[in-house]
Amino acid sequence: MPAGAKWVLVDLSQQTLTAYEGDVPVYATLISSGTNQEKSQTNAGLFRVERKMAYSDMHGQLDDPYDVDRVPYTLYYHKNEALHGTYWHDHFGARASHGCVNLALADARWLFDWAPPQLPENWFAINPQEADAELSDRPEHVPTPESSQSWAPAGLNSERAFLL
Repeated sequence: MPAGAKWVLVDLSQQTLTAYEGDVPVYATLISSGTNQEKSQTNAGLFRVERKMAYSDMHGQLDDPYDVDRVPYTLYYHKNEALHGTYWHDHFGARASHGCVNLALADARWLFDWAPPQLPENWFAINPQEADAELSDRPEHVPTPESSQSWAPAGLNSERAFLL
């Protein structure tokens, strides 16, 4: 991992998130990941943030209905899965979501503000991969699960790591 690179580790078994700069932890908090039901599990793996949105409306499928508007501080990383603020429950430290990683509002705001790139003033969303001018501090190579063993903590199979 390049020195100072920003990334987070979500430990699904402990229901925690730790933010790192290089190999130095800079923030830690409790989360609520997906329940153990097949359609609501949080996928384990190594991901990059695909979309960074000030808020997002989230809706489930017919077989797994939910409808939550203006979900704040949303960092989408895999299809419709995201790290985001949660105002509808406070069960952090226990599984409670439909697959996303739920954070307390203060924790979600800290993570959103810390994660590159910064959202320009009066913007609603940004795609980190397209924000070339903002990405100069990102590593050129995104580790794959196979190549990540040189920097990833032990137990990557049971935990979830993200490179921001």
